[in-house]
Amino acid sequence: MKSINKLYDLAGKIENELDFDFRAQTQYINSIEEFEKSIINPFKNKENVFFRGERVRSIDRPLMPSIYRSRDVILDDDEPFAVVDSKRLKEIYYRFPEYINLYEQTIGEISTDNMYPFLSFSQHYFGLSPLIDLTKNPFVALSFALKNRDVYTKDILIYSVEIKQKEDYTCDLSVANKWINDYSVILFRDPKNTDFDSAFENRKELLINYKELFEEVKGRSLFDLNAPSARLIDVPVNDLMRFQQGVFLLLDDFTVFGNGYLTKKIRDDFAIKKWIVNKDICPSLLDYQRQNAPQYDYASITDLSSVVGKIKNIYF
Repeated sequence: MKSINKLYDLAGKIENELDFDFRAQTQYINSIEEFEKSIINPFKNKENVFFRGERVRSIDRPLMPSIYRSRDVILDDDEPFAVVDSKRLKEIYYRFPEYINLYEQTIGEISTDNMYPFLSFSQHYFGLSPLIDLTKNPFVALSFALKNRDVYTKDILIYSVEIKQKEDYTCDLSVANKWINDYSVILFRDPKNTDFDSAFENRKELLINYKELFEEVKGRSLFDLNAPSARLIDVPVNDLMRFQQGVFLLLDDFTVFGNGYLTKKIRDDFAIKKWIVNKDICPSLLDYQRQNAPQYDYASITDLSSVVGKIKNIYF
């Protein structure tokens, strides 16, 4: 029995170190009462917890910034990998001159010293940024997870994120801009779309070049390469972010190989729980969301004018 317990203990430690989808923090919700206790009550009690909703529970949908789902936009044709920093981010967006003109005409100049407002705008309106959406309001997360569907064939997912280290959280624009200015991620081309042998003479040369780049940029060994640090930015700088009570998660200082990453460093700084919500209660949760927070109906949650229009129709 002792040997079996030791094996279980060892397996738990390995899972904790090698977790790549927050599976070690997975918990289950099977009733409205459990949802209220686990998700709504911390919000009502004004605990320092943030939320994110996903429409389906799937290992193929990690917490990955939107910009890294479009790697061909970032990497040049002859680049198997590259450093993405604030300068590179700005260069990426300038590949879309119509978008840059729109932003500069309506908001203002884009500066590497004040990149956060532009990245926030880009996350909400362009769908391309190194930021990940969270919210202070669980009804917003629930709306994005439920998406007004009539039928639920799979469980939905709610993340809750609680701060452990206050230095990893800011409400200060200057701090947010500093974090962006210091941003540094090494991005590999998607392995499925890469002919490494044509990009380099052989894979050994590829790895040597990457090792030299990593140690030059990061100043440390390769062993810590796939575990990002994380920070929370609570600086609402556009109307949609204010309406959705948005907060951004910034993952930094790691290498993006595939679609996942090791979560250990993030979990050291934040108490992240991955709530699997039973698909059988989703129709009732949709009614619950509409009764308690109708302004966050999914049909209008990304369109503030539509929300105001619905309110106006009540009175006119």
